[in-house]
Amino acid sequence: MTHRQHNSPPFTWLLLLLSTLWMLQGCSNEYTEQAQARADHLTSRLSTLGEKLDAGQLTHALLVQNYANKLEHSQPDLAPITQALAKDATTQGALYQGLMQRLQEFNRTPQNKNEFIQVMKEVHSLEAATDPAIFNDALLDLVNTLADLSAGELARIATVRPFVDISALSVVGVVVRPPREDPRDSVLPNAPSAPVTPAPAPSPSSSQEKETAATPAPSDS
Repeated sequence: MTHRQHNSPPFTWLLLLLSTLWMLQGCSNEYTEQAQARADHLTSRLSTLGEKLDAGQLTHALLVQNYANKLEHSQPDLAPITQALAKDATTQGALYQGLMQRLQEFNRTPQNKNEFIQVMKEVHSLEAATDPAIFNDALLDLVNTLADLSAGELARIATVRPFVDISALSVVGVVVRPPREDPRDSVLPNAPSAPVTPAPAPSPSSSQEKETAATPAPSDS
């Protein structure tokens, strides 16, 4: 009797290939869905920022407009510069338009994990940039530029930023009692040592002086 050797049908390999492609496609779709959701979220944040700018709800944007108007009135020759700086504090300025450009170039269809990691880095950067408080702080450079152009007529503005980031978890130390030793002493030079005073030489006692006086001097014989 003759036995025929049956080879594995190619259908099995085809199923394995299709299942692998399906798994890869599933991961790609998951990355795309998350990236698209993040893009929609960033679009909403940028729109809200633009509404606040147009409504005059950012204090430094109002200050830029105020400084620009005063400087243009006092120094008309600087009008082109002041108008350009004032425009930067609006939705038509370079700062806001730059954010719109970055959002348009945002990768909404990452194909693999590495691309998705880069997408998330850009997400975190844009979330910070579209924060009204951070955007308002960025306008401070425009305020101080106008103040410098005024040659002292307009005051420069300084901001104080908190040491602790209230938008992130941080470890904060709380002092509950003073240290045993003042840590500031470590930066001071060593205290000079007290000078050592040599002890006075002992003076001969009176008895020794009497014995010396009573002892006759040797005679020459």
